[in-house]
Amino acid sequence: MDGLVATARAGTDVQLTGVPRFVGVSDDLTGALALGAELRAANVDVTVVPWNATPDVQTGALIFDTASRLLSARAAGDRVARLVRSLRLGPSTIAYKRIDSALRGNWPTETAAMVSVLHRAVIAAVAAPTLGVTVAHGAVLRDGSPIAQASSMSELEVRGATLELGFPPPIVTLPVASLRSHDVRSPLRGSVICDGATQQDLHDAARMVTRWPDVVVVGSYGLAREIGRLIGDRQQPGVLAVCGSYQEPTVRQLRVASEAGWLVEEAARVNAADVIDALRAGRHVALSSFDPVGPLPDRRVPEATGALAGVAASILEQARPAGLLLIGGELTSTVLGALGASRLEPLMEPWPTVPLVQVTLDGSNAMLAGAKSGSQGEPWWLVYAADAIVAWTRESRISRHSGGNVRPRP
Repeated sequence: MDGLVATARAGTDVQLTGVPRFVGVSDDLTGALALGAELRAANVDVTVVPWNATPDVQTGALIFDTASRLLSARAAGDRVARLVRSLRLGPSTIAYKRIDSALRGNWPTETAAMVSVLHRAVIAAVAAPTLGVTVAHGAVLRDGSPIAQASSMSELEVRGATLELGFPPPIVTLPVASLRSHDVRSPLRGSVICDGATQQDLHDAARMVTRWPDVVVVGSYGLAREIGRLIGDRQQPGVLAVCGSYQEPTVRQLRVASEAGWLVEEAARVNAADVIDALRAGRHVALSSFDPVGPLPDRRVPEATGALAGVAASILEQARPAGLLLIGGELTSTVLGALGASRLEPLMEPWPTVPLVQVTLDGSNAMLAGAKSGSQGEPWWLVYAADAIVAWTRESRISRHSGGNVRPRP
């Protein structure tokens, strides 16, 4: 991928050379940073800049904060139009409009401005499952209620809270079943509004985007993460999660991970070669002592923890994951014992009662591990914890010095 080089002066047009793969536009800085973080989680190099700044970067994605949330609709549209026009984007660059998950702001006029300048169709997938935002039959819902009723939007914002505003006709609502089968005709015309309730739905929408990048993409939170997984650098290995808990929070976390594209397997039935291949290809893997998508066992089998730890240790003899996530107190102790951990150094506590720990093996090799009780964590925790470990090992001395090499004790 060609690098992205940009030069400009404050208050003048931005001039880009090179072929950026992804350019994002957000109406405020928090949204721009969140968009950048989604892409970075997928190992895409990202730079976030103000709309009138002087970017001089080589990066996989450039995100602009237009600071237009509080402008009038006309002024916001004019600012976005001027910015996008100056970028002179080619057809291979994904142009992404990041909107607020509660549909606040001037996104209709800003989206219309991008469409007008770029002469592109629209793919909109604004579901944000992590935040409880879904799209059904083209309607945006939060926790099952229309978004305008579930938010603190003003009367003016409520009147404008329809996805069809700012999108060119004809407008087609794409049900989940059609999205899953990728039943979309090419070339795209007008606007496609994608239904969605899970991260897998966003992944399917992202596949459509990467198949036809010459569109204006509209998303809120979650879509960019899936686009990043498809365009990012896959050289980083995946994370191995080992789950020895039967608690309901753990079951939900495993099911969400499966929806997000993880390989989720019951240890007693796992094919070790599939797990090793997945980890080396950058795919996250979860091993469990039970089938997370089937009925739960009536009671816990004490022997299951030892068997699960043994399977994990055997896999780790041949694989080098970016890190480990261990769920369940007894399981954590058993796995680290099987690996021959000689030193445990807590590094930070990114979530309450969930430390990230540097594990030293045989006095030299080290890796990053997260340990958690099976009764804790939101449904999305496993997915985001794995991305955090990948980001940490990518930048930290652990990955630079040891490469995440894990050698269980003979």
